[in-house]
Amino acid sequence: MFLLSVETSSQLGSLAIIESTSSSGARVLASTQWSKSKSHSEVITVKLDECLSKAGLELSGITHLAVGQGPGSFTGLRVGINLVRTLGYANDLPVYSCSSLDVLARPAMVKFPDKPVLCLINAFRNLMYASCYQSVDSTHSTHKLVWGPEAITVKQLEERIKSSHTCVGNGYETFGNWLSAPLKSWLDRDEGLEDTPSATDLGLMAVDPQLKNEFSSWKSIKPLYIRGSEAEEKLRSGLLKPIREI
Repeated sequence: MFLLSVETSSQLGSLAIIESTSSSGARVLASTQWSKSKSHSEVITVKLDECLSKAGLELSGITHLAVGQGPGSFTGLRVGINLVRTLGYANDLPVYSCSSLDVLARPAMVKFPDKPVLCLINAFRNLMYASCYQSVDSTHSTHKLVWGPEAITVKQLEERIKSSHTCVGNGYETFGNWLSAPLKSWLDRDEGLEDTPSATDLGLMAVDPQLKNEFSSWKSIKPLYIRGSEAEEKLRSGLLKPIREI
């Protein structure tokens, strides 16, 4: 299996190519990351060519795809998912997809298996995208989603967290000044953990036999939108009028 993994839910876009075999397991053949200035669409095809070159593969050598569904940047998600849907359609490739918060949480769950993991991503407009995970067996090989993903306020987070959690995600730094001292005492941070989901972590998740992931058709891959776009929310609140009423 040669899997191309795509993660564009945040300001940091990334691609990775993973080789996985039953005999030798998984290894990262190539990976690349970039920080978007305007849109991931401006660079993603160039980065794809670079990644394929590093891996020593042609596009025709890719056999599987993986993509983070969000939540996150609306335009970023569309870029990554449209790329995967296009490649899946053109080459009849199976696709694995999951929440980008799952991707962000995975390294923390592996590193600190005895503690629940809280993911916080800046959703803007005084909201955070959040999910919480917990180990489900004594071997710590699998984890369950305790709650989320959802968009919550700092106040709602204060009401929900009453025990020690490993905390990852840029929401912690974004809303740090609004978090109470008691809440901060429950949230353990680790410098070795990233605050944005990566294509490498996603790809390794996709091929992990312990997770028993299922690949599906490109037709079923859709972005995970928890709240409406800025335009949609302005329309609902009456700040914008439908075109027909202007």
